[in-house]
Amino acid sequence: ISLEGCGFGGLRSSRRPLRLPLEHYRMPFLDDLVFRVARRRVMSRSAGDAGQNTATFDEARYRDWRGAELRKQFDLHFSRESLSGLDVVDFGSGEGELSFHALSKGAKSVTGCDVIAARVEAARRRCTETSSPKFLLSSDTRTIDLPDSSIDLILCFDVLEHIMDIEPIVMEWRRVLRPGGRVFIWWSPWFHPWGHHVESLV
Repeated sequence: ISLEGCGFGGLRSSRRPLRLPLEHYRMPFLDDLVFRVARRRVMSRSAGDAGQNTATFDEARYRDWRGAELRKQFDLHFSRESLSGLDVVDFGSGEGELSFHALSKGAKSVTGCDVIAARVEAARRRCTETSSPKFLLSSDTRTIDLPDSSIDLILCFDVLEHIMDIEPIVMEWRRVLRPGGRVFIWWSPWFHPWGHHVESLV
């Protein structure tokens, strides 16, 4: 058995010798294998209560559920002390649920940034005090419109699975962070790196 064109073709029997190094095939083969296992796991799950849960089809209920989930993610995995007195960016801030939570936990300032104008506008409408977070509409998907070395901490919650080209974003994080700055990442890979979006692929 030789590994030939494994991508989505898998293992193929062949009498011809393997002409390329194994590393050439390893990642496409593993990608395919992980996807197939994930698909089998997802398809074997029971339907559950998605049709009964109003958060799946009611926008206001979804917003409430989403805010509660983001707060829970932060509170379970990070501490108030980890952002106390810091200038924070909520990367992929949506309608600002995590931004407001970070400010309530003691951040000095919070700037939410997102590429979807409607979500940025919705977040801005929630701002009622001068101490509210600021929300920026990013000029493109690879840029954070802030000065160099201006931020202490970046929150990136449930965003990575939406980024197709990760390297420019990581470089932007490095650019805007002050020396010693950190990035807090939370996402739910479930059975696959695409996480809770895997159902849409299968």
